[in-house]
Formats: sequence, C-alpha cells, structure tokens
Amino acid sequence: MPVALPTAQEAKFYDRHNALGAYNICHALENQVTTDESRMHARILGYLILHAPSSTAQAEIVRAIHSCAQDERTLLALGKCFRLWFIIPFKKSRGRTPTPSSHPSRRSFDNVKVNLKEIMREAPRDHRGAKDQALIRDGYKCVVTGIYDAMAEVDDTTAMDGTVHTELAHILPESTCFNVSDTSTSSPEEVFLSFC
Repeated sequence: MPVALPTAQEAKFYDRHNALGAYNICHALENQVTTDESRMHARILGYLILHAPSSTAQAEIVRAIHSCAQDERTLLALGKCFRLWFIIPFKKSRGRTPTPSSHPSRRSFDNVKVNLKEIMREAPRDHRGAKDQALIRDGYKCVVTGIYDAMAEVDDTTAMDGTVHTELAHILPESTCFNVSDTSTSSPEEVFLSFC
C-alpha cells in the first residue's frame, strides 16, 4: 500500500538545510500531481533522501533534485529513472528459478575445477607437481608469452595459437633478498642469497 511522505517536521532533518529544501520540493510535488504514478515518483525521491545509505549518497540525490527543481516533468522523470534503474532491479523475483542452460565451454571449466581439487590438496613435493599446479592455475598458458603448454587439452583455440613445452620457474619475492652482504662465506644460505 502506498505511503505518503511524512512532513518535514516528522522527518527531522536537523541542520541539513539543503536536504530539507530538496525534501520540501518532493513533498510539494507529491501534493500537486494528480496521477498515482506521478505521486509514486515524487515519493521515491523523498524517501531516497530520508533513507539514503550514506551522507554522500544523500548529497548526490539532493543535488540531482535541486538541479531539476524548476521543471515538474524533469523532476518526475528523475523519480522514474530511480524507479526503473535503481529500485526495480533489486526487487525480489517472484518467479521460479530458471533451469540452468548448458554452456558449451562449461565442461572445460568443470574439468579445471576437478583438477584443482585433486592436485591442490597439499603443497607439491616435487618439481612435476609444482608445474602441474602452476599450469592449472595459469590456464595451461605461459605467463610470459601467453602460448599454451603442450600438456593443454587441444581444441580450436590452442591449435590456432600453437603449443610449446614450458618450464617451471620460481619467482622469489624481494623480501627473500634482504641483508645480503658481499662477505665471502661458504654457507649454502649465503650462496643462495648472492644470486638474488
């Protein structure tokens, strides 16, 4: 059931004079219009001021109302825009959920998902396992060239782009290379860090 806008005193705007002015425009418009649809659009604008999710959102709504306050038709069109593009998309659907369509590429996504679940259970214990995980993560493509790995399932896209044998590379974060000095020592850690 439609609910009329409350009076400005009931709305309690306190020191927000700009918002109060815009609300008074909406309240006056609600009382002037003759059709139910126009009244609804005026109320939408008023209630958007009252129930804006943030002060920034409220300021934007107030600015929009003040920008077209001199023209009743434009103001009603603004309310209609908020209804069509802001309120209606969020209304609850009353129909049943449609049956999912079968997308031709869906099976390949399912394969990747299954592969991820199988392989990504724990950290890889060898080079081959690490490479398999990296290939799945990167879509069987080389991250540098974008060319598919020879292990990728062959389809039209991979056949057209070609495939190559990729090698696994370990990318070390910069934090691994802190406190590296030029002193010559023979510990394995220091030798490793000298390559960073």
